[in-house]
Amino acid sequence: FAVVALGGTGRGEVTPCSDLDFAFLFEHGLEGNAFLMELQRQTLHTDEFRAQHGFACTAFPFGLDDVPGLAEKQLNSFLDMQAVYDPTGLMECFRVKIRETYDPFEHFLHVRSFWKRQWEQAGENCERLDRFDIKNDGLRLFLGGIWTLGGKEFRHSHEIYSEIEDSRDLAAYDFLLRIRCWIHLRRPPGGHADPFGNHPEDVLGFDDFISFGDMLGSDATERERFHFANDVRARLLSARRRLAAFSRGIIERELHDGRRVSSGHPIIFGASGLYRTSLEAAATPYDRSRAALSLLLASQRYGVPVDPAEMQGIFRGAGDWLVPVPEVSMLFQEERGSLAESFDFLSRFDGALDRLFPGYGRFETSLDECVMLQRTAMRGALERDKMRALEGYVNAGAERMKTAISSTSLASDEDAARVALVTTVLDADHLTAVKLALKTKRLPLTLGDEAARGDDSRPWQERYASGFSDIPLLRYYTGWDTSCGFTLKTLEVTQFLVANRRAFKDRARIGINPSDEVEAFARLCGDEQRLRALFASLAGAAALCAGTAAAQESGRAPERFTVEAIDVVGATVLTADDIENAVYPFTGENRTAADLEAARKALQDVYAAKGYEAAVVDIPPQDNAAFAAGYIQIRVSEAPVGEVRIAGAKFHSADTVRAQ
Repeated sequence: FAVVALGGTGRGEVTPCSDLDFAFLFEHGLEGNAFLMELQRQTLHTDEFRAQHGFACTAFPFGLDDVPGLAEKQLNSFLDMQAVYDPTGLMECFRVKIRETYDPFEHFLHVRSFWKRQWEQAGENCERLDRFDIKNDGLRLFLGGIWTLGGKEFRHSHEIYSEIEDSRDLAAYDFLLRIRCWIHLRRPPGGHADPFGNHPEDVLGFDDFISFGDMLGSDATERERFHFANDVRARLLSARRRLAAFSRGIIERELHDGRRVSSGHPIIFGASGLYRTSLEAAATPYDRSRAALSLLLASQRYGVPVDPAEMQGIFRGAGDWLVPVPEVSMLFQEERGSLAESFDFLSRFDGALDRLFPGYGRFETSLDECVMLQRTAMRGALERDKMRALEGYVNAGAERMKTAISSTSLASDEDAARVALVTTVLDADHLTAVKLALKTKRLPLTLGDEAARGDDSRPWQERYASGFSDIPLLRYYTGWDTSCGFTLKTLEVTQFLVANRRAFKDRARIGINPSDEVEAFARLCGDEQRLRALFASLAGAAALCAGTAAAQESGRAPERFTVEAIDVVGATVLTADDIENAVYPFTGENRTAADLEAARKALQDVYAAKGYEAAVVDIPPQDNAAFAAGYIQIRVSEAPVGEVRIAGAKFHSADTVRAQ
């Protein structure tokens, strides 16, 4: 057992309003650990520790087995781990385990993402007096460079400090820490950090910048205060500029020199994106294909673009030599990034996709009902839009699962939410099959395609809307397990999805299906996973069709009407003023459906701002007479919590959690 300080606490850089970050480390598993339960009773479940020692200790426990799961912000906090109580050297065991399991390249991308999102701009605004977040726009600006260097071998920031060539850089950082202490002492006590660890006490305004003379105390003259304040502001500006230049130089130098994905790896992250070392001139098409698609896979996995120069590098002439390789299945199986964006990049090389998916070249330039309605894009682009829609459902479902507190909270009447949740319960083989079917379902030749081609009553684009490879479905995916690396299960499910791509649509035309049709459909699917996969495989197409309909509607002038009043029913926790302030701006003449949606969203936002995240605001079907008279109804379901169930509590009793 050990206690360690993390982050700024581990660096010893604690100022009056800083959080104190600690962790409990255990060599063995945490479940059923009576000692840990007693620790948490003292520190979390009661105020015993605070009463005895004067401060709270909200430390999280970690076992050695938890180390591979550390990522992003949490992993970064362990970079500056410092022992508080460690009689057996457990902290060093954790650091060794982290070095064995973490991804230095992914850590670098995490640090750089903060730089691109926030710190880069902060470094260019050093002269602002109206707002300066001394933690995020100053101290972390410097630490971005330190973490970039320390993350290579997971070394403590103090080790990097000792290697800084210009001591004035470290002195500038120390000066900002002292200014932060002064600012914190000027603030009233008792402030709390937001969920991202940011403190309002860290934000300097104009009044703070003209207050530095107060540091001299009551014995100083006004002249001394005036000149001292000017000197502090000058040193502060110098420190901000120096720290911004320090970090930008380090991060950009990493990109200029090229940061390898791992030691000796051929893929490198440079200033313009990912590129790879040159292949031998005699490389076979198979070797070139693996090299090119592994670069594309890294781009998808890490969310970093491929260097445009590689279009005339590793991908040059891909339509002449690209062949199926195991990286094809890896692209479909990768949980991060966008498969649609990867294929969007590959589509820029003439003939490349057709070499991976026979028939794709004929498919992407063909016509179908959707193309004829939209009149804006070819089928290849529309297919990738469907893939993006599916990815949106997958991501939304994952987020919804994270925030769900019970199985009943997952229930939804919204089609999009229902599809999103279905994708979360698909196993890897079935989800991969859904993606593969979405990509290729129009390429194999099915019995339905042959029948359509012989139907003289259909328009030509309907007769030849599918089956572009002319390869029968039963043979189309043969060998893809060895050439592309797909599992046999994935290919079996994909074939089922393609063969039955119209199953839901055909049954929807019937309306309410009789029981014998339902039973036949259940037998067709065989199990719930296939049923869910078939349902999910329609999601992208449904979203695209909805978008087409919306685009058609948007081409017409919106219907306008008068809104005399908006009646909100079901609202009990908001005041009348809350409701009126939200919806009143959307009443009056010449209103459209967009105004009603804006009123609904405004009321939903009020609930969210007050912490009622489970409340649902919608616009129900309106009474015709009331609507004609200008009266609109908005309905609220405030979703009160009726029952709390505790699941997966490893370190706390259910009674304790429920009481909290």
